[in-house]
Amino acid sequence: MAETAARRRRRGEDAIYFEATKNRYIGAVSLGFGGDGKRDRRKVSGRTKQEVRDKLKALHAELDRGLRTSFTHTVRQAVNDWLEAGMPGGIAKEKANSAAGLTASWPNA
Repeated sequence: MAETAARRRRRGEDAIYFEATKNRYIGAVSLGFGGDGKRDRRKVSGRTKQEVRDKLKALHAELDRGLRTSFTHTVRQAVNDWLEAGMPGGIAKEKANSAAGLTASWPNA
């Protein structure tokens, strides 16, 4: 019978560990380092390892599409991101500038 040995995780791969205080598995993805020198990590949690693996796959798919969502992402930031990236058909520069002016007057949006 062929035994399958557990292989060591490679550098840069995701980490999955059990957090006893929360009684949950935690999955972490390293996204490099921020401007302040601290490591940028995204974490997901679940009751089982398989649930965490599924959430990590979804997170990788989101990151591959170029999305970097955050719980603190505001409507103003989303609109400004949209204005910077533009639309597939493009929008006129005047419209982009007028829309950017509108978001500046939004209170904590």
